[in-house]
Amino acid sequence: MNPFNLFFQISMVAIAVTIGVLYINPTLKEIKITQANSLIYVEEISKVSAVNDALADKIAYIDNLSLANKQALLK
Repeated sequence: MNPFNLFFQISMVAIAVTIGVLYINPTLKEIKITQANSLIYVEEISKVSAVNDALADKIAYIDNLSLANKQALLK
């Protein structure tokens, strides 16, 4: 076996590992950040939905008031 051939193979493995560390690892970190942001987004959507439901309940309550009560509120 030629020593140069062995050195070449080891060099190729080292280059492959370097590519993995320098390219794939930051990409995985970026994916994790995006997933975390997605979870935050979902949580905020649920909070907004809760506020919208509360507002809808208040609007329904006001809509069910009698005309006399609505006029009294305007004064």
